[in-house]
Amino acid sequence: MKFFKRSVLFAYSHIKRFFRELITPFKMKFWLVLLPFLLVQLIFLSVIQLKHGFDLNDHILIAGVIEKILVDSLILLCFVMILKIVTRTNIVPAVFMIIYLLLFFTDLTVYYFGHTMLESHHLDLITWYSIKGFIGFATISFFILFLIASYGSFVLIKKLSHHIRFSDLFRYGLILAALIFLGATDFLIDKSEEHDGNFEGNEDKNVHYILRCKNAQIRYAKKNSLVNFWQEIISKDRSSRYKVERTYEEFRETIEKYNLPIGTRNYEPLDIDPFRHVIWFASESINLDFFSTFNEELPVDTETEFYESPEIVEKMMLNYFTAASPTLPALTSTFSSHPNDRLIRSGFHQNAIARILHRHGYHTVFLRSASKYYAGENIIFQQFGFRDIIAREYFSSYPENADYIYDWGVNDRIMLKKLIDLMEEYRDRKLFVVVLGVDTHPPHGRAEYGFRKVEYPPVPEGYKKFGRAYDFMRSVKNHDHDLAMTFAEMKKRGLYNESTLVIATADHSCPYNNVTRHIPGIENTNLARTPLAFLTPANLPEYDLNILSGQLDLAPTILHLLNLPVPPGYWGESLFSKTKIPQFIGQNRGTLEYRTENERLNINVRQRQREHRDLIDLYNTIIIKTPKRRR
Repeated sequence: MKFFKRSVLFAYSHIKRFFRELITPFKMKFWLVLLPFLLVQLIFLSVIQLKHGFDLNDHILIAGVIEKILVDSLILLCFVMILKIVTRTNIVPAVFMIIYLLLFFTDLTVYYFGHTMLESHHLDLITWYSIKGFIGFATISFFILFLIASYGSFVLIKKLSHHIRFSDLFRYGLILAALIFLGATDFLIDKSEEHDGNFEGNEDKNVHYILRCKNAQIRYAKKNSLVNFWQEIISKDRSSRYKVERTYEEFRETIEKYNLPIGTRNYEPLDIDPFRHVIWFASESINLDFFSTFNEELPVDTETEFYESPEIVEKMMLNYFTAASPTLPALTSTFSSHPNDRLIRSGFHQNAIARILHRHGYHTVFLRSASKYYAGENIIFQQFGFRDIIAREYFSSYPENADYIYDWGVNDRIMLKKLIDLMEEYRDRKLFVVVLGVDTHPPHGRAEYGFRKVEYPPVPEGYKKFGRAYDFMRSVKNHDHDLAMTFAEMKKRGLYNESTLVIATADHSCPYNNVTRHIPGIENTNLARTPLAFLTPANLPEYDLNILSGQLDLAPTILHLLNLPVPPGYWGESLFSKTKIPQFIGQNRGTLEYRTENERLNINVRQRQREHRDLIDLYNTIIIKTPKRRR
């Protein structure tokens, strides 16, 4: 009985103290533990401003900055106080704060180099040679700042933890809940985007489109790093988000609303014999604007031998855009003509073009310079239908290649010689090869030119005008030279004939970064123009070189050229079809970009905006028509 009485009195005294403290001022001394974190926030916000160039007088930006600082700080305070109260130690809250700082520094570093936060696919990219190019003054500075901030956090928590009160935790929690519930920045964004749909000409539409793009960037940049880590790394995509349909009838109204080519194609047969060899050059991270022929703002004539040769210039698509980035999302979307690369990679790869060509008798090869294990692509590309994956490991098995393998992988020239060997081996048989090099991988391209055994023509003196982008643009020129040599070798050996189709393009455009921003005329986007040209001695039908198009159009175009049926689930349209309309669809950081000549939409696919919910549902759906078995 005495124990019960003492317990009641103890509880009563604590409850009484709790309510008494509720009306007292906060113990502001404990706010000092936020100093290291606020330093990180300041640097992070500065990097975001550097990347995006926001108008500092924009009231939405100001609201977003204030909201981010308050929410991020309150989340930190609440977790630290809870851990201290529960564990009654300093070490646990200190460790949490260091982890919290680590997440912010990780996002800061990723944002600095690629203007995205940490995303799930980045984990697949963690290898020494993939991160080596990003180790420099900025990365080392961020790491040193992280160590200083971590030490400061540990010291401050140790000295100030006795100022923690449950009443303050309760009030911080209420303020945090109110900030999240009210969502002031999202409210201002929604209000700014309200429009009756009656635009006064294209300029008015463009202004509204730019506003939506800017707002999407603010919304993305204000994400909390802990929440982002949970969503991108801990929490997995649920299969229930995705749907598999055998027919497109359920979405007929949506397809007609957005004028999508999804459905049964009735392409006019092309008066050409089917190609026996289909060679797809997917140059790593190449923008069309890297070449002076297509970018008048460049300070020098780039003088490349392949992409700027008269033979290719007269066949070059001028408004062909990247559908996704980086390599794996871009190739996934391109191979399956679907903007949702995660949907495809979650097991729905039946429409991949290599699978289709394999069913029609082609030997399918993915030939690359990097490791076949990179990002798990040895498994993924097999699922996409590639029967052979020839990569760094193959070239490493030959001692004579040792001097040509470095960092990302084997020098592109050595890899391209294997392409010639494959074409010789399959001279009289069907062959489909996708060729992906690494020499132009950002940020600086291949670094070992000059002391390896591969020789290249001298780089024009004018390339020095590219400044910090000199090394990268040099690697572009060298890669172009290797392609020109390979193309010439095809012709010399009689491998380039009317049965050969060569597709000159890129895996994706180069993501805008601290190097490419020094190249005039390069847009601040991950979805920029890339080269695309169809090369063959055969007479191809005419096609519009200026039409707005994108990577989703490439797979249906190839199938059309081969007079093969196109899956109804493809989002793209053959560039040789008379029904092709100017249209581009791409996906970047969870935003679906939809463009026509008269309309531009920026749709957040994760928030299921009511206005475009039908399109988002279609985006999360794959239409797979079971192929008939060949007898």
